[in-house]
Amino acid sequence: MHTDQLEVSFKDTIFLQQFGLSEYNCLDYFALSQFYDPSCINEQLKMQARFNELNVQMLDPLKMTGIWFELHSFTLEPSFFVVKKSYRSSPTKLELVAVYYIVNGTIYQAPDFKTLFHNRLMTSLHYMNKALDVIHKGHHFHPSQGYEWKDSTKEEKSAGAKSLQEQQATMDFLYQIDRIIDDIRR
Repeated sequence: MHTDQLEVSFKDTIFLQQFGLSEYNCLDYFALSQFYDPSCINEQLKMQARFNELNVQMLDPLKMTGIWFELHSFTLEPSFFVVKKSYRSSPTKLELVAVYYIVNGTIYQAPDFKTLFHNRLMTSLHYMNKALDVIHKGHHFHPSQGYEWKDSTKEEKSAGAKSLQEQQATMDFLYQIDRIIDDIRR
């Protein structure tokens, strides 16, 4: 079963207690997570250096193709690291695949633009829908007065104030009828 990487995090407290986390070992720590690809260029370089007794700096990762992980930026206080996952198709072409961040020892995948845009759009639509619901509930139509908008402060008034408004509306209605009758008499 495939899980969404955006909903997953990783933390190895034993590693953090033994070694801490710095710019020198954060990629080693990242390699312990499920986000790490064991077939990446970084792992190939480690294997070649380990079994061939070569220095990793002597090997040129620019000549290799595949997934490449690198530390993009970091701050130690507070503990925050950004790791980029890129695909190298040629010595000069590097395409960003994903971004991960490590906050206080917990690794997360950063959402991509599509996910961020979708989330923001859905949040905006949710609040617009709520606003329209409030507007829909807040109006009232009366044939003699037309549309009325309910005011939230009116709801807080006592029943006596409401009856006073009803009396005023009735008086206004009667006044309009009296004017019409007077016009007819003339």
